[in-house]
Amino acid sequence: MGIDRRRRASLALTLNFLALFLAVSALTTSYWCEGMRKVVKPFCTGPVTSKQAFCIMFNSSNINDSRVVQYIWETGEDKYLMRKFHTGIWFSCEQNINMTGEKCRSFIYVAPANERGEIISFLNVSCKNIGSTHFEFYGKIQTNSMWV
Repeated sequence: MGIDRRRRASLALTLNFLALFLAVSALTTSYWCEGMRKVVKPFCTGPVTSKQAFCIMFNSSNINDSRVVQYIWETGEDKYLMRKFHTGIWFSCEQNINMTGEKCRSFIYVAPANERGEIISFLNVSCKNIGSTHFEFYGKIQTNSMWV
């Protein structure tokens, strides 16, 4: 009252291909984590003809002027935007400031420029470590199976 050998093998093969497909899709997608992020609105640049909700208008031409910080209480504007994002192992995407479209970056460009070399060397060392562990384990299996 069990499954015959051919059906078990077929079921095992099907489940392994399904697991492989899910693993590959998990590694290639950028939707591991989704959410909203609070970011500070940038100052409006260029000629402004109407009220813009995605930037902060100010009356001073000098950005270092201390009066530009008073816009929150004087005009009642909100200082922050809520931007949608989604991220995975290889890519991180965030909604544009004007809330149309999105900007995606590779994981290498998320880090500051002076730390990118460290990320590459860490990935290199990690891959070598995984490879040497795999070959060491495979060598032990071959050595032990010779004596059996």
